[in-house]
Amino acid sequence: MKKLIAAGSLLLAATIAPVSFAQQGNFYVGGELGVSQRDDIDDEVLIGIHGGYQFNPNFRLELGIRSLMNESNDSGNRYSYYTEDFSVTSYQVSAVGLIPLNSKVRLFGRLGVALLYASYEEYSRDYYDYYYDYYYGSSYSESETKGVAFGGAGVEVDIHSRLSASFEYTYYPDFLGAETDTFAVGIKWSF
Repeated sequence: MKKLIAAGSLLLAATIAPVSFAQQGNFYVGGELGVSQRDDIDDEVLIGIHGGYQFNPNFRLELGIRSLMNESNDSGNRYSYYTEDFSVTSYQVSAVGLIPLNSKVRLFGRLGVALLYASYEEYSRDYYDYYYDYYYGSSYSESETKGVAFGGAGVEVDIHSRLSASFEYTYYPDFLGAETDTFAVGIKWSF
């Protein structure tokens, strides 16, 4: 949570930069939706937000947060119950290089560093004690954090003078025994 607050603070600081920079449209924020694929599980929904600064038409720096995986399993009945939750979140900073194809379409490549955070929680309610009117259960949780280098490529198209859409493929190397590939459609607003 502290990392999320720190990233949000950086994005907020970028939005209150001097007006002369904001008028140039160098700052931007955006969101993305897609699919995250790992060898060891089914495809998962990817959700992300990002923001950054465009230094020139060919280079920008970007901060982002992506939910790469959020899986839950539940089973049980009135007397016994079992649930488990597994999630992977990426807190990332990256350099983005752009190659304009024309005035509205750009190819881009991304290289960056991501802090991948995985958490696992499980809870089981084993039985119900009628005499004490109480459910007995157990819980377990663990988490792991790892820094990795990652990369991606995509295409970006201007929809309006400050609004653009993109499609991107991103690759995250081995984390928790599997590689992760993502495909996302994004939108970006410059200000």
